[in-house]
Amino acid sequence: MPASRRRPAAWGAVAVLWLAACASTGSGHGPPPELEDWAAGPVRWYLLSSERRAIQEVGSSTEAVNFIEQFWHLRDPDPETPENSFRELFASRVEAADLLYAEGSIRGSLTPRGRALVLLGPPVHLQVATEPVLSWSAKKNRQERVITREVDVEVWRYPPEDLPERFEAVLRARGIVDGAELRFQVEPAGTRLVEGEELLQLAAAMAVVAE
Repeated sequence: MPASRRRPAAWGAVAVLWLAACASTGSGHGPPPELEDWAAGPVRWYLLSSERRAIQEVGSSTEAVNFIEQFWHLRDPDPETPENSFRELFASRVEAADLLYAEGSIRGSLTPRGRALVLLGPPVHLQVATEPVLSWSAKKNRQERVITREVDVEVWRYPPEDLPERFEAVLRARGIVDGAELRFQVEPAGTRLVEGEELLQLAAAMAVVAE
């Protein structure tokens, strides 16, 4: 690894100690509103469970600022430079998701497809089709019956060669050799992710730069 990208040898331990410190210094009155608002935004897709717990123990605006800065630092692929390419890419993806995938009053980056765009970027291959699904329907006498209805489906595919190297390696270790695939049901009431939850969770976890 080039020297400019080399992290301190104890970086993993430092991250763990930092999260533990956050969890032990809170005032018990809940996190500041600005931190809650930040965590409720599109950054939610990258928050680890340990970070969500630590947020509840942040007790001041100063701690909130430190928490947010450390969040971005943990995901900075090159901390030796003043720029944080991860943060810049995140901002551009959020902007695109807000433009493309808003659903009613819900901003695009907070919808299922917006989440996928923020975590994985635009799909290399996108397939749109109509598929039959089973559903419940009430008759006039209030009895229910199973019916078949047509729904729009979007399939997002990411070939292995277009995924980050670390991500591809983990997928292959899990026996997934064709890359990542996500499937969404798109209906007037809203969009739902029906396949690919594990892949999105993996993308969030792997954003933290490891040794």
